[in-house]
Amino acid sequence: GKQYKVEAILRLAGLWWANNHQQQFANLSWTDVSRDLEKEALDAAKSADVIVFCGGISASLEGEEMPLEIDGFSHGDRTHIDLPKVQEDLLKELQKTGKPIVYVNFSGSAIALNWENENLPAIVQAFYPGEATGTALANLLSGSLNPSGRLPVTFYKSVNDLPDFKNYVMEGRT
Repeated sequence: GKQYKVEAILRLAGLWWANNHQQQFANLSWTDVSRDLEKEALDAAKSADVIVFCGGISASLEGEEMPLEIDGFSHGDRTHIDLPKVQEDLLKELQKTGKPIVYVNFSGSAIALNWENENLPAIVQAFYPGEATGTALANLLSGSLNPSGRLPVTFYKSVNDLPDFKNYVMEGRT
């Protein structure tokens, strides 16, 4: 019911990180900011016996030549390996409820889960699963399935633990 003045300017130019032969385009989208999603999560947690928190990052944040620059991500590359701050802050608030929390991490690469490792009773690394995710998680969390998988990558505590990106010597690496 409200009217807003909107001005959109599109400038097409090659960018240092992009393949300049790609088709140029613009998108305009709206985000509904009227809901207090944190409050909704905390209210739902009050009536829960166990909190299953599904978080992490998505393929829309990490990839090849992406037009995205936000904290932790630059054009598809990771600039740090921390869990997005908004998620860790919400997990800390949820922990104050005293309810057990199972953290399900969705990501295509390793994330530093230091606080989660020290404070949560369970962490499931789900990577980027497919259409049977809900069924698989239900079977895993209910105990009807125990795949006892092993991680295919090392989850470092910090980027400071990573060797120089340009150093290809494999000695001492996992």
